[in-house]
Amino acid sequence: MKQGIFLGLMTLLLLLCRPGRAETLLFLGDLHLTAQDGALSEVLDAVCLAAREADALILLGDSTNNGRPEEHRRVAAFLKRVREETGRPVYVLPGNHDLSGRIGQSDFAALYENFGYAQAAYRHDSSLSYAVQTAGNTWLVMLDLNRYEGSGGQGQADAYGWVSDGLLAWLEDVFSKIGGGRNAVVCAHYPIQPVLTETVADGEKLFALLERQDVRLYLCGHRHLHETWQGGGVRQITVGMPQSDPCCLGRLQKGEGGWSYTLQPLFGEGDAFFEARREETRQLGLRMALGSLRGTPYEDSQEVAEWFAQVFCLYMEGRLSEHRDRLLADESCEKWRQAGVRQAPGPWIISILENTEESVWKLWGSE
Repeated sequence: MKQGIFLGLMTLLLLLCRPGRAETLLFLGDLHLTAQDGALSEVLDAVCLAAREADALILLGDSTNNGRPEEHRRVAAFLKRVREETGRPVYVLPGNHDLSGRIGQSDFAALYENFGYAQAAYRHDSSLSYAVQTAGNTWLVMLDLNRYEGSGGQGQADAYGWVSDGLLAWLEDVFSKIGGGRNAVVCAHYPIQPVLTETVADGEKLFALLERQDVRLYLCGHRHLHETWQGGGVRQITVGMPQSDPCCLGRLQKGEGGWSYTLQPLFGEGDAFFEARREETRQLGLRMALGSLRGTPYEDSQEVAEWFAQVFCLYMEGRLSEHRDRLLADESCEKWRQAGVRQAPGPWIISILENTEESVWKLWGSE
């Protein structure tokens, strides 16, 4: 018995003392894959190609669109393909679309056994949360923040998350075993800051714990766009959909100077799939603008509508901060203010322009 305890302690010390090495982690958010064979085939091929140049691929939830068993089987088959073609590990966590009542928590863990759950060093008994160490000795702490309707681990996840006291206690225990959060990247489906309607209940408790444990990085999805937000010592990064403009993965790199993050395009300029997605975003922005301007002095102004569409596209692409000053100085911005649009998205478009955070396209460092 004493010998077993001694060997266990030695193993833990070796894990904690292993030096880290440079590595690249790719993050995929909100794939929303259906069972239709041809759907998103271009995106899947591009992701598989990109994964060859990385050390691991991490899926941040909502990998399926409706949580149907056939959709999960298609996702699992794709992840198996990635692993076999690249030789790289893949790690998953569930989003609210993945657990729609058609499969339960135990089913999810069984389906994705080879994509994180069998490799986990620590697993939470009451959720699908786990912690796993990468080949570069980074701890990925994968949190299941879903709130389930029903009981017995078979309930449906709703569109909002929560942080239970049990999960917080488990997380504290994990950090005590891995030597704190400095060498950890915490991942979940839901953003926790700033406090919005789509963030998790008691998210501030989780954020406080991450700050206390010296966690520097929290990556999430759910919002279908690319954003970054800094609070205290924790940087939250939201990874957008790979099938939507700008068709990117999140790329996190660890080097001698610490972590750096940027977006990795899946397609080049001029690619038919990419250009179609870009035009879809522009047309959506135009429709929003023209609908909002109806009944105002500028309802027939294509120029003012185009200004809104440009702001909207740059927001969706995570580039808004790079063009903020130019867009605020544009005459159409003042006309939009003068239009007196009170209903959304009128005040919203000005607010996001004035309060936009830094660009996720620019590399930044985290010691």
